[in-house]
Amino acid sequence: LALSDNAGPGSAETITGFGIKTTGTYYIMVVSKSYQSNHSEPYELTLRTNIHDSRNELEPNNSFENAGRISENQVSGKINYSGDMDYFFYNDMKDSGVRIKLQCDPELDGVLTLYSSDKVKLFEVNNSGAGYEEIAPAVFTGKGIYATVSSSKYNSPDLSYRLTFEHFNIEGDFEKEPNNSIKDSNQFNKSISGFTSFKNDKDYYIIKTGDRAKFKINAVGPKNGAIRISTTDPMGYIIKTRTVTNGESISFQELFDKKGYIIVDTVTPDYDNHYTISAEEIK
Repeated sequence: LALSDNAGPGSAETITGFGIKTTGTYYIMVVSKSYQSNHSEPYELTLRTNIHDSRNELEPNNSFENAGRISENQVSGKINYSGDMDYFFYNDMKDSGVRIKLQCDPELDGVLTLYSSDKVKLFEVNNSGAGYEEIAPAVFTGKGIYATVSSSKYNSPDLSYRLTFEHFNIEGDFEKEPNNSIKDSNQFNKSISGFTSFKNDKDYYIIKTGDRAKFKINAVGPKNGAIRISTTDPMGYIIKTRTVTNGESISFQELFDKKGYIIVDTVTPDYDNHYTISAEEIK
């Protein structure tokens, strides 16, 4: 059910956040490592219990099958041991947009990974260092989403994090991750907005036309970042590239032959503000 083997000789081992969900008899086993022995000095074993608060994680929650349910749009937890990965499921706001924040203690370098309700990986967020906030700026919940929290480096079982879900009002068409390859391209209609969801994010959009058609493409960059916009031929080969920075607007024309792609590359990330691209056919 739970294991702790994080420290060296003479140091304490701790299992925190472990929960008993079913009434029964449980056992605690203490063993020496690598056949070591000490007949003169005893060890001390301490057990502390309390009533579970639904806003705190309950171990074990290290798989999709035993993922913790998030209530009141937030949960707090700890990386209890090296390799610990905490799974959570969120479906309070179905078919909605949410902004997800992972706030960590100063020495904890948290990693946030998101999956669809079908357990398909959407993307991973590890943009900052230890103690800094990780943000998934705009996620479409669908029937619900799984979120995992882990650490790029284990330091201590005493380091905590808080995972928060905030409603994000999506107006008009908005990108849906994953869309970072041609095969995962989002359909582009008249206009679409998107975010830099993670470091080096790349967003693909497909434009389909009945025949050869010329379009005027308008782009507004993120307020405090920079993106590179490319248009392609039907095979995905880049034809034209423009860069948009710090909320500026640009326009250019492009000819698409039955279909083409618009690719948005991150140049300078801005995880708080979105970009918008629109296209109108020139008759």
